[in-house]
Amino acid sequence: MPSAGAAQGLRRIAILGSTGSIGEQTLDV
Repeated sequence: MPSAGAAQGLRRIAILGSTGSIGEQTLDV
């Protein structure tokens, strides 16, 4: 579902904003 993907993308961006590049590597699976 596109909405589910969009929700995950937004959550990822929110986490990236707080964690930084470390969070990016962790979430980039």
